[in-house]
Amino acid sequence: MHSSPSHRRFILEMLQNPESAFELWYQPRFNPSDQSLVGCESLLRWRFPPTRKTSINELLRIAEDSGLLPQLEQWIIQRALDDSIDWNRRGFSWLNVSVNITAFSLRQPDVIHALTEQWATRAANRRLELEITETHALLPSDIPIMHLLRSAGYRVAIDDFGDNPATLRLALSNAHIDTIKFSRDAVKNILSDTNPVRKKGETGIMRWIITLARSIADRIVFEGIETKDELALALLLGADEVQGFVFDPPLPKPVFQTRWLERVALRAYL
Repeated sequence: MHSSPSHRRFILEMLQNPESAFELWYQPRFNPSDQSLVGCESLLRWRFPPTRKTSINELLRIAEDSGLLPQLEQWIIQRALDDSIDWNRRGFSWLNVSVNITAFSLRQPDVIHALTEQWATRAANRRLELEITETHALLPSDIPIMHLLRSAGYRVAIDDFGDNPATLRLALSNAHIDTIKFSRDAVKNILSDTNPVRKKGETGIMRWIITLARSIADRIVFEGIETKDELALALLLGADEVQGFVFDPPLPKPVFQTRWLERVALRAYL
């Protein structure tokens, strides 16, 4: 849907004042073996949705077209870092917090400066994971940037591994990252195939891609998992972590804290 000039101006105003317009929600991530909470992904949401329904994807498209996306993503990272530090102080130092950033933003000097100079001391050992999206746009020249971020104390994740040649090329490079994420399609396509021979072949291909992923990453995450069958297959394929509606959708920060962090704290106390 194309935005009217007046609606676009409104969105641009919101993008220049993100504190009043947006907030972060969190979707929990779990160890599929024992279904224990291990982390969460931060996701941008409207604080007060505008009168005309505007999806987050449309918002991000306008931000990218206007050149404001790196600025917005810096704000998102800062908020996620603040929350990660707060949870660390409250005893949840084990909680991995993932935040999305586009490959384009990673190349911007002001973003790199903020990540490696302004926030590096605060980010060290805070288990903040930078999840690189739009991975089709990854270039070989991005690999040194990933290494720089890891040396500054961040974890680095690659989204939608195997969905495009750019991510597969990483496995042929000297890259080493922390996490590789697979979309729901990785398991959904296998489960939906009714041909047993083809299903077996697709499972074999998926195992090979995961083996390739493990050659450059420490952790494999399946996201978007919605059913118990998908969860079982993700576990069979060797997932280290999973997230999706089978456990919980993205939640406002207070709800995430009450539903998951306080539950973990209570179990530890008992």
